Amino acid sequence: MINNVDNVTALCAALDMVVSNHGTAPLISGGVGTPTKLANWKQSSWNTILNNPVGPSIDIFERNTWETWDNVFRLIEKDILKITKNRSL
Repeated sequence: MINNVDNVTALCAALDMVVSNHGTAPLISGGVGTPTKLANWKQSSWNTILNNPVGPSIDIFERNTWETWDNVFRLIEKDILKITKNRSL
């Protein structure tokens, strides 16, 4: 899907959820309203505000430089499990 923003946007809109690192995909998926979980590296508060997508459909999970990604993905997993459990009720 390189060089085809229309197809990427259509795909993001069709998905139930997007889990991604920082890049173009979470910008597009958040923009079309698809629930998006962003695994991100925590930087200074100014960089975090200026360089990250924001919106009601984007949840950002951050790690500090000295941490591994394990905790971030565990938190994303817990969040997804909570959502799927609530849907099945």
